[in-house]
Amino acid sequence: MNCQKCGIKKGQIQVTRLIEGTLKEILLCDECLREEMQAQNESLQTPNYMLTAILDAVSQSAIPVNWIRTTSCSKCGMTFGMYREIGKMGCSMCYQTFSDRLERMLNNWHGHSTHVGKHPNKGILDLEEKEEIQKMHRALNEAVHIEAFEEAARLRDLIMALEKQVDADGK
Repeated sequence: MNCQKCGIKKGQIQVTRLIEGTLKEILLCDECLREEMQAQNESLQTPNYMLTAILDAVSQSAIPVNWIRTTSCSKCGMTFGMYREIGKMGCSMCYQTFSDRLERMLNNWHGHSTHVGKHPNKGILDLEEKEEIQKMHRALNEAVHIEAFEEAARLRDLIMALEKQVDADGK
């Protein structure tokens, strides 16, 4: 059978296409197939084609993407896409509007969403002990507040012992 495009050479390659929702099979020769593929590759390089392909993929996706169109800050109108492009929030309300996505993004970047800071290598033990003493002071104040004086006395003694240890290590 001859090529269904040029009608001259023998058709050797069967190509299946989706045209207007129906599958159509055509038989092409090597030369016509090469021309078709080259034309298709050139059309794939245009920005319009790429944008259309992306929008088609999004509209046919099983994942709901309603937030692309609807989620914007009620105060300044900024969308999350605009934030990703600019890298800065429009107003203080944006942090509340996009809080769930910001938290996921921070977790992806840093492994957590709260600032943990940095500590100097040689002073980290002192810092941990000082934080422990601060926690004990809060517990002591709570024990005094609820009038648990035996517990308060025990915490007071622990605090004094830890403070002596920190002072001795620091000198």
